[in-house]
Amino acid sequence: MAICHIDSSKTSPNRGLYYKTEKKPYNPELAVRYSEKLGEYTRNNKRALGAIKSTISLENSERFKDKTSIKELYKAIKSTFRKSSLKLIGRYLNRISKTNYNSFNSMNKYTSQIQSSAIYLSKLKNEL
Repeated sequence: MAICHIDSSKTSPNRGLYYKTEKKPYNPELAVRYSEKLGEYTRNNKRALGAIKSTISLENSERFKDKTSIKELYKAIKSTFRKSSLKLIGRYLNRISKTNYNSFNSMNKYTSQIQSSAIYLSKLKNEL
């Protein structure tokens, strides 16, 4: 349920299939069917939004409280907690701290390892 709302493969029902004009349906049965489908879509979207929000810790919930659709929330979470943030910073810090001169053939390779990790960290806005 949630994934189809996040990736927009499940969309809101097309009003044009049920209504001739803005207020005039093709027939009363289609108007009722549209209303039911729209209600179901809205309920499922809110349920998916609530399910995702319930998994967010209290410290982070304030950051995402203004998100009203599941797609908007998913994009915000993805951009905030993307892979490159914490895991990658830790990986490069470990490369620097565990670098040992004896494991390299030359001083150039040793310093190159440290320099490349430092450059990546600076690109991730984490200066040494």
